[in-house]
Amino acid sequence: MLKEASKKLKLSTNIIEDSIYADLENEKILQSFKDLTPEELLEQYNLSLTQTLLFDSIELRFTTSENWQKIFFKAKKLGLMYEAYKNDDLWLR
Repeated sequence: MLKEASKKLKLSTNIIEDSIYADLENEKILQSFKDLTPEELLEQYNLSLTQTLLFDSIELRFTTSENWQKIFFKAKKLGLMYEAYKNDDLWLR
C-alpha cells in the first residue's frame, strides 16, 4: 500500500511513513511564531472570546449612533439577514 502511494504521490516511502501520523497532537511542533505586544495579545484573546460567544448565537442586538452605514455594508457583504428599526436599533440575524 505504501509503495502504491509512493508511486502515485511521487514521494519516497520513508516520507510517507513519516507523514502518516503528522496530524496527531503529539506530532505538532511549533517552529516559529510572531512576537506580540501585550496589547496585541489581549486583542487576539478578546477576539477569540467574542467569536466563541457568537458562534452559537441566534441573534445580536445593538444600538449605534455612528458608522451605521459601515455596519449595513458589512452585514450585506457577509450575507447576513438583518432588520433595522427607526429608533436607531439595528437587529442582525
